[in-house]
Amino acid sequence: MKTQLRKYRVLACIVLAFTHVDCLCQDSTTVSVHGTIGTTIDVYGLANEGRFVTSPRRPATVLRVFANPTVSFGSWLEVPIQVNITSREASIVQPIVESPDLLSILANPMNRFSIAPRFGPVQVFLGSSTPRYSSLVLDNAQVFGVSVEAKPNTLRLSATYGLLNRAVSANEHGSRPGSFARTIMGFRIGSEPTEQSRFGFTIARLRDDPASIPLITEQISIPVPIVDSSGVWVRDSALSITTTSSLIPRAQTGVSVGFDLRLPITNEVYVTADLGGTGFTRDLNAPTLTDNIPIISSLISTNTSTRVDAAGKFGVGYVSRVWSIEGGMEYAGPGYVCLTQPFFVPDRLDITATAKASLFDGSLTGSTTIGWREYGISGMLESASNQLLANISAMAILSTALSINLNYMNFGYRTTRTSDSLRYEQVSQSIQVAPTYTVASTSLNHQLALTAGYDVFDDVTNQAERSQRNSTMSVMLMYTIIPVSGPWSARASGSYMNNTLAIGGISMRSVMIGGTYRLFNGVVVPDVSVLLSSNDISGASSESQLTLRAGIAVRASREFNAFLRYQSTRLSSDDDSRAYSEDLASAGVTYSF
Repeated sequence: MKTQLRKYRVLACIVLAFTHVDCLCQDSTTVSVHGTIGTTIDVYGLANEGRFVTSPRRPATVLRVFANPTVSFGSWLEVPIQVNITSREASIVQPIVESPDLLSILANPMNRFSIAPRFGPVQVFLGSSTPRYSSLVLDNAQVFGVSVEAKPNTLRLSATYGLLNRAVSANEHGSRPGSFARTIMGFRIGSEPTEQSRFGFTIARLRDDPASIPLITEQISIPVPIVDSSGVWVRDSALSITTTSSLIPRAQTGVSVGFDLRLPITNEVYVTADLGGTGFTRDLNAPTLTDNIPIISSLISTNTSTRVDAAGKFGVGYVSRVWSIEGGMEYAGPGYVCLTQPFFVPDRLDITATAKASLFDGSLTGSTTIGWREYGISGMLESASNQLLANISAMAILSTALSINLNYMNFGYRTTRTSDSLRYEQVSQSIQVAPTYTVASTSLNHQLALTAGYDVFDDVTNQAERSQRNSTMSVMLMYTIIPVSGPWSARASGSYMNNTLAIGGISMRSVMIGGTYRLFNGVVVPDVSVLLSSNDISGASSESQLTLRAGIAVRASREFNAFLRYQSTRLSSDDDSRAYSEDLASAGVTYSF
């Protein structure tokens, strides 16, 4: 409870701070402030009424505060400020912090707090930033610290230093592993002679801090035989060894360098390249090396867990007004580590090709992509694999009333082993057709949209037998009616989905009807909809679900907006084995200044 109150006090202080700044700046002739500020809250509850328990899908309450003001001091200094804070503690890569302090709240990847003063060609980011230096070195990761970008003429200089991962103490009683504080430092120098050309050099270093969380040790007892002078066993004795708990991770460090460019050959043809090299130590406590690694040893700690490898991307493309085509290849060595991408896949070769076209003044557009991945190319793995991806999409505008979208996707995965338990193969195919028909009259506009799809998934676990086929057919029809000059609109939809498995099947049907009405010239806009659905599962009782959604949006002035939404769901099965009531209420206000 104290942790929740601490979070809410932080959020309230941020709101009051921005309100105070706004009031002060209104009396200044040299300072101007514009932007938005607001807050939202979600309240959720689920009550089980059947014999089987359904787990809640959301936290009980979530409070969010957002603010995006920009403070301008004349024409010489501009200070954009960005705040997105949520009371919810969530993480994907790291464990959750159970009792976060102020730094943990601000550095939470779910949140964003940034003050970014801009003076001429130089901008400084204090707090959260997302540097994008090189896709193979430092790219698309939120860092909490300090970043600088300078763009004098065609020169591009960037630097960043901060916290990539927060320190999370291990929970010995709850068996939750810990995580070290991980910092990253990066620098990039490059140039953009034109809008279509660029090149740059990037270097980055990552390091874990082993002292950032308390160390947990555990005792291991090893039996040691005791023998007499003749070598005859007498008894066993226990040797107690103190070792680091498995809940404590291995501290790591790494350094990476990269070079990237985009070079136009002609007005239509261009080439791209992105090269990276890395030295990464997976365990700082591993035995040291007798010989140093050239260059790498002078930048990071090296030992028997240190690996040095390279990766590269190459591409060539042609772009015109009517069509374009691009081909590329990416290689990543088995020991390559991208410092800011924890799910980066090494030891692979990717080949892709993409083509796009726009014909008949845009009445017919389409694109297609083919990709091939070979995984385990080094031969170091016991079983390698390959993947194939193919996608085709097209849109045709047949008339002012009728248009149609078509999409097809194929994904295949296969291991290279063909005669043992490591054999595996899967193929997934999906096709979707979506026509839209619009009828406009002097008083009403009608739109009818149909979406029909078919998906099939096959997997093979041995040479002779198809172990499973999973196919799904779905159809959805939506009708919308909007008056040309009226305060209301209405919508209705129906859907059907049938999923067939080797062990049974699932059928789902739903019908929805809803509408909106604009009161007081659009100042107040209520919206209501009702959804009725039913599910039939082979071998289980049928279920029915009724969902009511109601909301109201208020635009009291050009500066002030508010909303309130409520959703109530009631689910029950024929035999009352599963039944629950689920409620979600959301409210929010936004103020623009």
